[in-house]
Amino acid sequence: MISPLGKQIQIDITNRIIEVYMKFSKDTLARLTSQINQQEGFNRKLKRIIGICSPVLHDTPFVLIPELKYLYPSEIELNFLINTQAIFDLYTIPTAWIKDIDDLQKYIEVVKTCLNLIEEMKMKKPLVGTIPMNLPAGKLEELLNNYLDYEIAALVMDFRGRVPFSVYQNVFHIQNLIRRKETNVLIYGINVNIGKPSKNAEAILAKDVLSIGLGLDILGDNHVVRGWSREMGTLRIFIKEEYSYRRISPSKIDELYPKDTKVSKEYLISGSRKERMNAQRAFNYEQIGLETTRIRNKIDSGEIVEYISQKEYVKKDSRLLEKLLGAKKVEDLSSFI
Repeated sequence: MISPLGKQIQIDITNRIIEVYMKFSKDTLARLTSQINQQEGFNRKLKRIIGICSPVLHDTPFVLIPELKYLYPSEIELNFLINTQAIFDLYTIPTAWIKDIDDLQKYIEVVKTCLNLIEEMKMKKPLVGTIPMNLPAGKLEELLNNYLDYEIAALVMDFRGRVPFSVYQNVFHIQNLIRRKETNVLIYGINVNIGKPSKNAEAILAKDVLSIGLGLDILGDNHVVRGWSREMGTLRIFIKEEYSYRRISPSKIDELYPKDTKVSKEYLISGSRKERMNAQRAFNYEQIGLETTRIRNKIDSGEIVEYISQKEYVKKDSRLLEKLLGAKKVEDLSSFI
């Protein structure tokens, strides 16, 4: 498989991943590893999520991304997280919020323990490393080397609710380190900020999709809630024809529902908020994945800038459009992200 920027990928990822993101506190993991009824309830929740995503799972890797809310889990608890991923297509190292150097050292120990446990299981599944992008640049190489020693197939960059360009030096540094090792690693961005929306806007520009200009191969969802992001509680779906995230309601579903989706419209307008949000995520992964294919073709043909500048909500952003029209090649796109 070839990623949007032409990198040869050794795992069967088309242009998208179906993502399940779960947060685990100390108390949650303690209950899950000590109380069978808690484990059964957790598995029922997973089953519901998989049921909602199943229409788009065909030939699409299904990944669980765990977030640790504390940095001293036991080996039993880490084993539980790894074994939970047995029904998924990839093994993903948990992400976490790193506040200081002490947290970083604890996190590196968590990473090493997970890598050793996965190696001991001798499972024939691709391994995905994770890097919280709020790390200082000087510590990125130490963490990345742990992953490269295990021949990871992909790397999750967790932007923790940031716009990728706010840490673009770290993004490029990681890419350069990977190139130096002469290895092919797919780069998968999560918790990418789409920008602050207007409270009453029916549609907002999909700035996260433009992050492909920084070399991200796949975009996941944003699970980091900031004060203003609660305004996004109303369902919004990605409209690839105009590069927007639009509000959706039962009265508008037929108008906005594309022919190339496998996500049922019944899920998108379900009376259950959880079902609606899970369907939104599956829909957006799918549609952004389809758009990634188009972007890859436009990059190959040298038409990427012209293609993006014709999108309706890019046109409406005069500052963005001015920068786009001044860009001469794909690398220049980082100037406006």
